[in-house]
Amino acid sequence: MKKLVFIALIFLSVICAQAKDPLTLESGSLKELANAANTVYFTVDYSNAVVHNDGNEYSLDGYLEHRGPDFVADWNRDSAKAYSYIPVRFNQKNKKGAQALMTEGKHDITGTVCLTDIDFGNGAGSFNPFGGAKAGGCIISGKLVFTNADNTEIAVLPFSEVKGLGHVSETIRLGLSYFELMNKLGDVLKKENKKK
Repeated sequence: MKKLVFIALIFLSVICAQAKDPLTLESGSLKELANAANTVYFTVDYSNAVVHNDGNEYSLDGYLEHRGPDFVADWNRDSAKAYSYIPVRFNQKNKKGAQALMTEGKHDITGTVCLTDIDFGNGAGSFNPFGGAKAGGCIISGKLVFTNADNTEIAVLPFSEVKGLGHVSETIRLGLSYFELMNKLGDVLKKENKKK
């Protein structure tokens, strides 16, 4: 009897884990992203992001000020480094489809990462011998919004608690959460392409 209950619990936990998909297509279509003739330029919108840190909530500016003047001064460089993970990983995951530009230029599609929640994680987590690779990783929530050249929305994909790998650098932890977000987007693109 105990074995049967144990097997049932494992089965339910697997179902629950699969049910919580961190990235889903809410509206629109991803067919333009599957078109290799298109180019994409990604941006990140931090304006509505709530940063969670040590039980407190901050705007991004408030969080940077809380961490100190060096965090404020370095943000443009640090955010650009973290951003660089997005186009690189998108291109790797979408080899046969639209490709992302590394820097802003003429493009067919704009992909905006609209962040609502950020937990930058903890650099010490990567030293936890009992933690996994994602211990202390940055966690992000929000939505991906794709628009065409006319600024018409073509697809919206909300995402929840996407967690990247742990690292001692906060900048790299943020970049690795973007890397994981692009992994999730690649998985959705693959599923959508199979439906054709």
